[in-house]
Amino acid sequence: MLHEIIGTPAMLEQTAEECVEMAHACLKIARHMRGENKVYKTIEEMYSNLSEEIADVSICMDELLSAGVVSYESIDSDIIAKKERMQKRIQNNLYAKGGE
Repeated sequence: MLHEIIGTPAMLEQTAEECVEMAHACLKIARHMRGENKVYKTIEEMYSNLSEEIADVSICMDELLSAGVVSYESIDSDIIAKKERMQKRIQNNLYAKGGE
C-alpha cells in the first residue's frame, strides 16, 4: 500500500530511517540501564518509545515484503543461518575461554 504511493526507493529510505530511530531507542535504554548519559525520561517512556519504533520498523518490513523486495522464505533462511553462526561463535568463544 504505502510503497505503491511513495515507491520502493523511498520505502527503502523510510525503512532505514525507522531502523535508525529504533536503534537510538535501544541505545537510550541501554545507557539508562548502565547509569550512563542520563536521559530525562522514565524507563516506561523509553520502553513505550521503543515499542513505537518497533511498530514503525514492522510496518516498513510488511511494506517491503508486500512489494516483493524480500520474501518470507529468504528471511527465514537467513534467520536459520545467522542463528547457527551465532551459536557456533558463542560456543567457540566459551571453549577459547576454557568453558564447557
